Amino acid sequence: MNKGSTQVANRNRTDATEPGALGATGGLSASARGKGAGASDRDDGWHGLAKPGREAPEKVMARVSLDHTDRRHRCKRVRICVELTSILALLLVACGCHGSGTVSIVPAATGKISTTAPLIEKFQPTECYYWVTADSELRIAMRQVRRSIWKLKREEFILSLVLRGLPAGPGRDYRASRQTMRAQRWRGYGHARLASFGGIVAIWDYGKREISGRFRLPSKRQAYSFLTGWGGDQPLLMVGDFKAIPNQAKGEAILARTEKRGMERGPEPRRARRIQGPPRQSK
Repeated sequence: MNKGSTQVANRNRTDATEPGALGATGGLSASARGKGAGASDRDDGWHGLAKPGREAPEKVMARVSLDHTDRRHRCKRVRICVELTSILALLLVACGCHGSGTVSIVPAATGKISTTAPLIEKFQPTECYYWVTADSELRIAMRQVRRSIWKLKREEFILSLVLRGLPAGPGRDYRASRQTMRAQRWRGYGHARLASFGGIVAIWDYGKREISGRFRLPSKRQAYSFLTGWGGDQPLLMVGDFKAIPNQAKGEAILARTEKRGMERGPEPRRARRIQGPPRQSK
């Protein structure tokens, strides 16, 4: 063979071995057929996974099932987190929609002092409401409840204030009387009732949705006994502050309970007028 025929033969063999090149028979070469087969593998619905011929179908399906399970668990965790966040937001909003308060009770008796009883009893009502009656009375009621499955650990404290007259401006100081404050407390099987006999109540932010106030009320407390009934008449000083929101229905329900068991409010006693006699004649 001459030199020219040898170069032509070599070029034909090179073209036949290149990917995608047509062979002497007009078909694809072995490497091109391999690539074509790989492309068909990717397009037969397995999306890049090995064909069953190369890997057992059970293993492939198990891996696909695990992927779907993991995805489902992740979606479930995300959904639970979203729900818990929503519930927490609702609870935070609800906590601010019931008002609040703080009440401290200091025994004022000077005859005896207990060595075990707390010097100051503190209550933190989580509900506090106010409303205005047709008789121009500003009424306030608050409540604290500590629930427990054990009767001895249950505790409830309720208090109501009835203030006669409305503030002419954003605030007013009220002189308290025997009809101003009523309160009752349950702790386990113990029950006590309280009533004011003087003091002062201050109100401000009147006219806004949430009003604020403070009180300092000399009061008396009676405890109930199964043998002797009500008794004690323990003098004490009750001080506290509050933020109340408008809600007549809930407030009236609490106020009605404070007036049970002989604690009904009567009409405000009228002050006796001084009768001035004739002027004295100087001698």
